[in-house]
Amino acid sequence: MRIAKRICSQAGVFSQIDTYFQVSTGRLKLREFSRSKAELIYYDRIEGKGERWSKYYISQVKSPSILKNLLGIALGTRIVVRKSRRLFFYRGARIHIDSVFRLGDFIEIEVIMKKSRDEARSLLAEIIRLFNIKKDRIIVSSYADLLEKKSKTGPRREKKIRRARLVPA
Repeated sequence: MRIAKRICSQAGVFSQIDTYFQVSTGRLKLREFSRSKAELIYYDRIEGKGERWSKYYISQVKSPSILKNLLGIALGTRIVVRKSRRLFFYRGARIHIDSVFRLGDFIEIEVIMKKSRDEARSLLAEIIRLFNIKKDRIIVSSYADLLEKKSKTGPRREKKIRRARLVPA
């Protein structure tokens, strides 16, 4: 944390609840920041590799609880990840200092590819060096995957059927 405060600009501290839904390809999650502010995020990437290149799509959500109920009924809830996130920026990269419920504390680095993969790789390597992150400490699994491994039950469909009350916009 001291390194981040020294070399990065801080954007804030956020509580986030990520609800992942069962989908056949990629990942679909509802990220809640508050009762009235959320994002629906779909992304696709190859899991389990050192480099995880993603294509993602984000949509703002005005009624998160209604959408969460609806998607839970239609698709099934895969897992819920609760975390506190400190967000920092370094040369356009997002550095997350996360405290994840039931998992612990992590540093997550997201580098947006602007020109080339080589440029993105170079920036990632620089950040890893600045934060003195040892190669054997790098985890390539997502928080959702780590929680599923920890629970040893794997993905599961939600058994309860909840009523979704739809309200006209």
